Amino acid sequence: MSKVTSPKPLVSDQILNGWQTLISQLADFANVSPAMITLGPSLSHHICSCSNSRSLADKRASKENRVKAASRQTAHLSPSEEASHMAWFASGDTKRSGTNYAPSAVLTLCWPDGETFGAICLPELSCLPELSYLSELSAAKLLHDDKESSDNATLAYNHYLQLLNGLRRTIETHLHSLWQQHSLQRENEELQTRLQSRTQDLAALNYSLNQEIDKRQAAEQLLAHQHLHDAGTGFFNQQGLENQLERLLAADINAEIAVLHLGFANGRHLQARFGYQAWEQILRLYARHIESKPELNLTIARPSATDLVLLIASSHLSYHLNTLCHQLLNLHQSEWEWQQQRFHLHAYVGIATSLDSRDVHALLEHAHGAMLVCKNSGYGFHYHSSATEQTFSPGNAFSGSLQQALQGDEIVMLFAPKVQPKSRLWVGAQPQLRWKHPQLGDIRHDSLMLIARQNGLGAELGNFILRQAIETASRWYSQFSQLTIAIPLSAQQMENGQLAWQIEALLNAHDLSAIHIELEIPEHALQGDDVTLRNTLSSLHDMGIHLTLSEFGSGPTSFHQLKMLPFDGIKLDKHFMRQLSSDRGDPSTLRSVIHIAKKLGLQIALEGIDHSDQETFFSAEGCDVAQGALYAQPLTAEEFELVMFNQRESIAK
Repeated sequence: MSKVTSPKPLVSDQILNGWQTLISQLADFANVSPAMITLGPSLSHHICSCSNSRSLADKRASKENRVKAASRQTAHLSPSEEASHMAWFASGDTKRSGTNYAPSAVLTLCWPDGETFGAICLPELSCLPELSYLSELSAAKLLHDDKESSDNATLAYNHYLQLLNGLRRTIETHLHSLWQQHSLQRENEELQTRLQSRTQDLAALNYSLNQEIDKRQAAEQLLAHQHLHDAGTGFFNQQGLENQLERLLAADINAEIAVLHLGFANGRHLQARFGYQAWEQILRLYARHIESKPELNLTIARPSATDLVLLIASSHLSYHLNTLCHQLLNLHQSEWEWQQQRFHLHAYVGIATSLDSRDVHALLEHAHGAMLVCKNSGYGFHYHSSATEQTFSPGNAFSGSLQQALQGDEIVMLFAPKVQPKSRLWVGAQPQLRWKHPQLGDIRHDSLMLIARQNGLGAELGNFILRQAIETASRWYSQFSQLTIAIPLSAQQMENGQLAWQIEALLNAHDLSAIHIELEIPEHALQGDDVTLRNTLSSLHDMGIHLTLSEFGSGPTSFHQLKMLPFDGIKLDKHFMRQLSSDRGDPSTLRSVIHIAKKLGLQIALEGIDHSDQETFFSAEGCDVAQGALYAQPLTAEEFELVMFNQRESIAK
C-alpha cells in the first residue's frame, strides 16, 4: 500500500521574492553565477529562485582543470567525510530552459516533517577565490600536507558554510511558519467541517425531535378529541355534551339554552339492516340537514347508539326552537334512501330549557324524561313540565317503577300464536307482556294492563307494545310473509288524535307494510270522543291496516254500530268461551252472533280456546282465527320463529 501524504502548503509570491533577494545577495557575495533554489528532492525539479548575477566565464575557464583535479581527489573521500562536506563538488546535470548547470554544492531544504522541500545549489564553487584555492589545496593537502594553506581554505570553507546554513535556516524558518499556518488552517478547516457536520447532525436531530413532538401533540389531541367525541360520527359523546353544556351555561347567564333529546324509534332496526357504520353515516347525513340553518348555532352530541342531543343557545330561543321542531317533524316524515333502499327516520323529541334548570345534569335528565313521555304518548315532541317530573317522583312509587321498567326493557314481550282452527297453521301472533316486579312478583299481561290503566299509564304501556310489535314485525315479514301481528291498543291511545300519524311514522321508520299488522281496539274504547274515534279509525283503515274490535260482547256495542265503523273483524270476548264450556251454556246465542258477523263480512277471531271441544265447535261454525292454551303458551320471539321455520319446512314437504 502506498503511503498517503498530506498536501503541503503553498509558498506565496512575497516569500519567493524574499528568497530571490537572499539568493541574489549570496550569489553576489560568492561571486558565482547562477545560484539556485530548487523544488523537490532532486536537482531535476524546477527552479524556485535563481540569482541574477552574471556568469564569470573567464574564471570558470581558468579554474576548470583545477576543479576537475579536485573532483578526482574528492572522489577518494569516505562516505562520512562526503556527508560532512554537504555534497560539495557533487556531480550531475540539471537541464532547465535549455541551459546546462553543473552544481558543485547542494544544500537540502526540508519541511518540518522531514520531507524534502528542495535544495540550495551553487553551480561552480571554484569561482569563489577562497574556495578555488580550497579546491587546489585540497589535492595538495592530500599530496604535500601543506598545513597553513589548508587552514586558510578551511576558514573560507567554514565561513561560506555559515552563510549557506544561515540561508537554509532562514528558508526553513519560512517553511516552518508556512507549515504551522497550513496546519492551523487545516485544523481550522477540519473544525469547520466538524462544526458543519455537527450542525447538520443537530439540525437533523432537531427536525426529528420536532417531528416526534408534532406526532405526540397530534396523538394527544386525538386522545383528547376521542375522550370528548363519538368515534363513529364525530359528534360530542356524553362527557363532551356535559362539558359543552356547562360552557354554554357559564358563557352568558342571560342567554336561553334548550336541550333537545332525540330518540330514534327505528335506530336498532336500521343498525341491523344496514350495519353500524352505515347507521353512523345516516346520522351524519341527518345532522347535515339540521345544520343547514347556520343561524341556529347547533351543538350535536350522541350520548347513545340510537339517540342524539341538540343544544341551542339563543337570545330568541322561542323562535329558533319552533323553527327547529318543525324542521325535525318534516325530516321525520320525509323518505330517505340508502344503498338504493328507502326508509324513514322517526324520532321522539324531548325538550328542556334553561328556564327549567341551569344545572347541567338536571337539564339533561329533564330532556331525556320529556323524550320518554313523547315516546309513550306518541306525540311528535314534548316539553318538560313539572307533571313529567312528578311521574318519576318517589310519591308515585308504582308509576315510577313502571316507567323505569319501560325505559330499561325490564318488561318482556312474548307472543301468543293465532291459529286457523281447521288446519292448525299459525297465521298470526299477538304480543303479551310479562313483568317480574321486585315486590309483586310475576305480573301477566291482563293484570299489567289493568294496573297501568288504574295508574294513568295505559297510553304509555300501549305505545310500548306498539313500538316493540312493529319492530318485531319488520324482522319477520321477510321470512314469514303471510304472518300478521295483532297489536292491542288501549282506550287511552284511541283518545290521541295523532295516533294514526304515529303508527304511520313507525311503519315508515321500519319499512313495514300496513298489511303485516292488525290493530285490536277494545270495545270500551268506543265510548270516547266519537269524532276523534271515527277520524282515527278512518285514517288507519285508509292506510290498509286490518282493524278488529276486541272483547266483543263485553259492552253495549251493537252490530248496527259496527256497520257505521270501518272494522274488518271482531274478536269474541272470553266469557263466550266460558259459557260454552259450562253446563248452562247456550250455543245458539253464540251461533247467532257468529252468523250476523259473517253476514256483515267480518272476520271472526276467538281467544281463550283451552279445550278441543271448543275448537271443534268454532271450527264447525266457520270461525277464522283462534288463540288459547290449547295451541301454545306465549313464546319468546326466538321460540316463535323456530316453530314458524319448522311449520314452513313441513308444508314444503
